[in-house]
Amino acid sequence: MYTVYTYIAPLLHHSLTLTDISGMLLVSGLGVVIGNWSGGFIADRFGAKLPLNVSLVVLALVFAILPLVLTTLVGALLALFVWGIAGSLVFIPQQHRLLTLAPQHANVILALNNSTLYLGIAGGSALGGVIVQVALLNTLGWAGAACALLSLLVLFLSMQVSERAPRLPLTPQEDGAFAVDLAEETALSQREGQK
Repeated sequence: MYTVYTYIAPLLHHSLTLTDISGMLLVSGLGVVIGNWSGGFIADRFGAKLPLNVSLVVLALVFAILPLVLTTLVGALLALFVWGIAGSLVFIPQQHRLLTLAPQHANVILALNNSTLYLGIAGGSALGGVIVQVALLNTLGWAGAACALLSLLVLFLSMQVSERAPRLPLTPQEDGAFAVDLAEETALSQREGQK
């Protein structure tokens, strides 16, 4: 995603000859807000796998057609909006999926997930920079589509591994900690319900 997003300003300037792209970025930002807002609801309703798979496929499609749709203002606005939704819809279901794998290690899992996210942002930006130097600016969309498809492949493989991995039972200490947390949450919700 960041292979293309980092260079969205020159890409829009080149394709649409716009001097001010702030309105375009606002539309993308609205898509991001909608994707973030709906991500939790969708993951709760359908599980994490479906929104992750659909989002990555949609991102690959948007990036693949980006050189075509950036030739018109309406096409660019629509692509940026859908890109914003699909791109941000990945984060919450991914966190949901990781937390269901090992809830007792939530802090470590979320920290590693965020570190991987930042590494991907930096790596994607660097890849985009290389592409801008050695190829046409419009090829960024194809590179973004390839990265989205690679992400889909890695997701598929990680889901296969996680489904085959044996589930380890909680240790008595961890089981007791969850019971205490659950009891505290139950007592707190009962007190709030009585108010």
